[in-house]
Amino acid sequence: MKTSFIIPTFNEQKNIHRCLNSIGKQTYPHKNIDIIIADGHSTDSTLALIDDWNDNNDIPVRIVHNDKVIAEFGKAAALRVAEGDLLCLLDCDEELVQEDALSSYVRAFDVFPDITGVEPHFLKIPGGPILNNYLAVTHYTDPLGESLAIKPHVVDTKTVDGKVFRKLEFGTAYGCMLFLKRDAVAPFLDRDQFHEGTIMPELSLSGANKMCMIDGYGVWHHHVESLADFMRKRSKIATKFMTRSKEGKTWVNYARRSMCFAAVLNLTLLYQIVYSCTKAAKHREPLWLLHPPMCFLTTLSYTINWLRIKATGRKAW
Repeated sequence: MKTSFIIPTFNEQKNIHRCLNSIGKQTYPHKNIDIIIADGHSTDSTLALIDDWNDNNDIPVRIVHNDKVIAEFGKAAALRVAEGDLLCLLDCDEELVQEDALSSYVRAFDVFPDITGVEPHFLKIPGGPILNNYLAVTHYTDPLGESLAIKPHVVDTKTVDGKVFRKLEFGTAYGCMLFLKRDAVAPFLDRDQFHEGTIMPELSLSGANKMCMIDGYGVWHHHVESLADFMRKRSKIATKFMTRSKEGKTWVNYARRSMCFAAVLNLTLLYQIVYSCTKAAKHREPLWLLHPPMCFLTTLSYTINWLRIKATGRKAW
């Protein structure tokens, strides 16, 4: 099965080699892999580093230009020229952890032929920033999103060659998947944006609502290094969400509770304190104890940005 990696970039010189190297180390036949980078006219060394990597590796890298810079526009542009049967939407700050990761994800489509895609686990980075590893533990880069999403539920489990493959059904209030079967998302490939949070509800409504996760297999997501970094990203996401919500429905429209109700729960803290203590005890993971303050800060940031965007009419594109 040929796999196309879709990677949006903009000034990613600190991440690009690490991301590409995680693909280059894969044991899956390299002749069946290609990489398409959608670059938003980077002004740092990103493109030079890509050229350097391309000269020294046997997996072809193509670059398409993303004039609108926003990652979802870049993904759409790259997907339009992708040739793979399997499409991997990999962010530049992510890396595949295991060398047999791609082989295992491709195998999942044989284990469960009716799945739409495969979702890797977010794994803690050894020695990584505490905030970054907290986000890996919750499996969401957005603490408010974790409060809103309806989690997929396991419907079947198979052990093959010592690996545990779990088939899950996801609903309309879920917006995350990295490896997608091309045939399943073909109807969405002509759009000017490719946003998983908009497309996955449509997949669920159409009945293409099955995915797989493999125990222990996932990505390291180098999302944030500091609280200031986290808050800056929340501001950008708030602007993108407000712009996107005016254009149509996203998974948030199908959330398990209203945005306002979730915001009140997060700002009053009591619910999240009980919830996070329960999670910490159940999984024996103290990083869950960061959840209440991070939910509070996230919700406060979104509220402030919502008011600012309402007042100024600012849009992300």
